[in-house]
Amino acid sequence: MPGRKCPSKKNGKFFTLVPLEPNCSTLFWIYLFDAQGNQVAVDPDSFTITHGLSIAGAPLPCSIGVVVSKKGLRQRVGHERGVRAPD
Repeated sequence: MPGRKCPSKKNGKFFTLVPLEPNCSTLFWIYLFDAQGNQVAVDPDSFTITHGLSIAGAPLPCSIGVVVSKKGLRQRVGHERGVRAPD
């Protein structure tokens, strides 16, 4: 959808749906124009959305704990809710 216009509301906010390529990153450029049609500089002028990939682990939905017991030695390993999942 190159060149698609997305009008803003009176409060200056806007909402639009954007197409994503499956399992890769899609780059979008932002062009802003004033009421007279003059281009206005924006920073940043682009953004990327990555579909289907995660660079960091997903946050844990709940706390987890594991106890390892071996020949009288007990070790507890735990991770709190909301932290990045361990690798």
